[in-house]
Amino acid sequence: MRIALRHIGLSVLALLPTLAFAGTLPKQFTLGNYVPKDSWMVMHFVDHPDRAWIEAQWVEVFDMLKQTGIERDITKLAFSFMEEDQRDMVQALVDQWTKTVEAVAWGDLVNQEILYAQRVGELPQPYDYIFLARGKPGTGKANAEALANILKQLAALGEKVAVTESQDGSIRRWSLAVAGDSDVPFSVELMQKGDVISLTSSAQSASIVASLMNGKAPESSFAASPRFAEAIGHVKTPEHGVTFLDWSMFLSRLKEQVGGMAPGDAAKLISSVIDEVGFTDYAISSMETDGRRELTHEVTRLLPAKKNCRMANCCVGRRSFKRFDSFVPIDAKSFSVDTSIDIGGVYSLILDIVETKMPGGKEAIAKFDDKMAQVGFDPQRDVFSWWSGETVSVDLPASVVTPFGGGGDSVKMFRVKDSELASKKIDAALTFVTGMLQGMGQGLVVTPADLPTKGFKQIMYPMMPMLKPVIGVRGDWLVVATSTEALKKCFAVEAGEASSIAQNERFKREGLVHDGPVLGASFTDKSKFGEEMGSAAAMMGMFGGMATAMIPNEPGAKPVKKLVQGVLGIVMKLAPVLQKIDFYSSEAKVKSYDGELLIRTESVVTYKSPEGADDTRRAGTN
Repeated sequence: MRIALRHIGLSVLALLPTLAFAGTLPKQFTLGNYVPKDSWMVMHFVDHPDRAWIEAQWVEVFDMLKQTGIERDITKLAFSFMEEDQRDMVQALVDQWTKTVEAVAWGDLVNQEILYAQRVGELPQPYDYIFLARGKPGTGKANAEALANILKQLAALGEKVAVTESQDGSIRRWSLAVAGDSDVPFSVELMQKGDVISLTSSAQSASIVASLMNGKAPESSFAASPRFAEAIGHVKTPEHGVTFLDWSMFLSRLKEQVGGMAPGDAAKLISSVIDEVGFTDYAISSMETDGRRELTHEVTRLLPAKKNCRMANCCVGRRSFKRFDSFVPIDAKSFSVDTSIDIGGVYSLILDIVETKMPGGKEAIAKFDDKMAQVGFDPQRDVFSWWSGETVSVDLPASVVTPFGGGGDSVKMFRVKDSELASKKIDAALTFVTGMLQGMGQGLVVTPADLPTKGFKQIMYPMMPMLKPVIGVRGDWLVVATSTEALKKCFAVEAGEASSIAQNERFKREGLVHDGPVLGASFTDKSKFGEEMGSAAAMMGMFGGMATAMIPNEPGAKPVKKLVQGVLGIVMKLAPVLQKIDFYSSEAKVKSYDGELLIRTESVVTYKSPEGADDTRRAGTN
């Protein structure tokens, strides 16, 4: 049994800083019982048989990557910059570490469950990290000893660093720490009980985890937390994954840390900023797999006292889309609608915080205004007074097929507060660009666009005659498109004269529909993801090679040229590996707000069915 590799990747990345449920996890989620309840972040994934096919695809990709011999190329390239005696020393280290690391059966280590958690620690260590894994039955002892050997090898690199081993009942523990130095609280704590292995970044967290493993004070665990029980009641029962982010706890502890670390005025300023922007209580998501579909159900809860604060209004107090498909034609390849963030509101909030909370803030704002006046630009007057910011983006098949191919047409729409002023801004921008190009001896042809809506302009740049973008304002939307035909399609849908994406057979199978207003929705065709990634890598290698040829063969430039050539060779080898990632079909998402406290996001990743399989949900085209 295996756990999705991308879930493991999420855990690693995290190290870089109206469905009811009973409030308890399914029985296969066991590791949350060993996590302290004051953890603000928890990411927990378990193995599930429905994911076997998906994970098998990734195994093939990594096997192919290994077959390329890229690791040997990287070593060879690195060694090419070393003297012979250095190479021997580095090779010995590489061999030593390779043997030590390969002694761990990594697949067995994370065979059943993995969990990553983060606590807000005590200064001078602001965070504690916790990693837990339930491995393949019977492999815990051997893997723990192999991991302990890695710690011992790390300890050998420093004079004062040591690994100590201890036993607490049925728990074995190894501690890597700076010996006799209480001013360095950071340590690496490895523990093993049966097939469960944990790694923590402090002795304090390790002791709490050990206590929970031994069955002491189970009510103090994350899994038993009332906060988590409340949160999980808002999402569908998790099948193979759940994540929880307690933003209220995190920001509260952050204010405590700042109060004990920053000078008085700075602490007050940071605390005020946290109070202004901290409007979310927590976020939780659960994951399940249904055939070739991976679904995620997410809820973000707002703090009741902050749901109408300025920052909350900038994020969720936006003009929702009455229908997600209002402008999206039936043959759209991809689309997104998004209420986005009120940038003008955020800008105004920042100015108010600086002016009222920051020492010398009024003077700083006055100087900023003077600078803006000198260059003739006022953000509020020139941008935020007419720009609202909600967006619509639609990708369509090419209206005109050329011998050169092409990815298709696109339409971008941006909501504005003042359509008349927006039109004037467009005219002013076109006049400025035309004059600038004329000064360079070039031209820009601007003509009325062939559209029922007046005021749209078509632009042609003689140096690129195939490109004829269209720009204009319709209602409260500033619109930019690659062709008039693409715009006509979108306008016809909005007028009810043509079918929308909701009638597309593929979208019915793979997309997500929400009846009612939405904060956002999207659908992205991923069926050529591997092909596009592989082509991009190949193109990078080809054009990079041409650029490398331009580097002079001078003594000072030779090392750079050798490095670039080596890296490009590695990139070229990656192209077929990336092409192997050809099992995605699409991604879709829809986000809504209940107007009170809950922001709900539903998302789905659909994978292609195996060739020849009888799957009615298989991706199609319309």
